[in-house]
Amino acid sequence: MVARSREPCVTFWTLFAAKEAAYKVVLKLRPDAILAHRKFEVGPGLDELHYDGMRIVLDVEVMPSHVHVVAATRAGPHLAGVAKLPDDDDSSAAARELLMGTMAVRMCCARDELEIVRERRAGSWDGFGPPALFRGGALVEADVSLSHDGGFVAFAATAWDAITAKASVEPSSHALNFGCARLPGRSSISSWCCCRS
Repeated sequence: MVARSREPCVTFWTLFAAKEAAYKVVLKLRPDAILAHRKFEVGPGLDELHYDGMRIVLDVEVMPSHVHVVAATRAGPHLAGVAKLPDDDDSSAAARELLMGTMAVRMCCARDELEIVRERRAGSWDGFGPPALFRGGALVEADVSLSHDGGFVAFAATAWDAITAKASVEPSSHALNFGCARLPGRSSISSWCCCRS
């Protein structure tokens, strides 16, 4: 696909971002999955990917400075954002702020009502599971993903029912183990942004 492309560099980074975003989706559903790029097969239209019997939908944004791919287990509306990272900022904190600032506007709440939490997860690369969004201590019924690379930060969030948090979900390790990605009938979403340089 890269060799036949009119813009091989753009195609390369798009494929890379698609596979990385899809891997993050797969990890939410199968925590023991291993990243093997060859097993993540991107379709010729760059709008879907297949991995081990799973179909993952891709939403690709190619800009002059970066590529951002949102991967999800189902097609449908989502929220996503990309921002340039100031030179002196912490990229992880900046990605969290971008997500929480956007969601606060979407949810008509104060930014300080929102929190991103990552539960400890044995066996993960950094000892933590995927991020989850909480409002006032209650898990928000939306799957979220954060990414950063080079001078950019990005996020993706499922758009359904993201206006209010489920008041019945208590902030506990049990609620976090249950995770946004495994809510019944919900899809999992992931974001991956990379510089094109």
